[in-house]
Amino acid sequence: MDMRSPPSRSPRSSSGVPLLAWPMGAEQGVNAWYVAEGMGAGILLPSDRIKRVGTKGIKVIGRDVICDEVKELTGGKRGRRARERAQELGPW
Repeated sequence: MDMRSPPSRSPRSSSGVPLLAWPMGAEQGVNAWYVAEGMGAGILLPSDRIKRVGTKGIKVIGRDVICDEVKELTGGKRGRRARERAQELGPW
């Protein structure tokens, strides 16, 4: 998802596609929260599974975390709700 714009319906969400929201900085956390929790059309990557590595404390999300969340989005209970909500929002 493109998190650079203000909270609005992206082409993906307006096409009825649920989103896996992965904020990386600035206001992206707000936008990701808005899509996942406010609109209910996605899943927010869990911040408690982000690791800091190296001397600069670079944030890293492991592939296992991403795989788990993609599986949830495509086949889990939260994913089903997000897919249904994305379909409700549907195309404009």
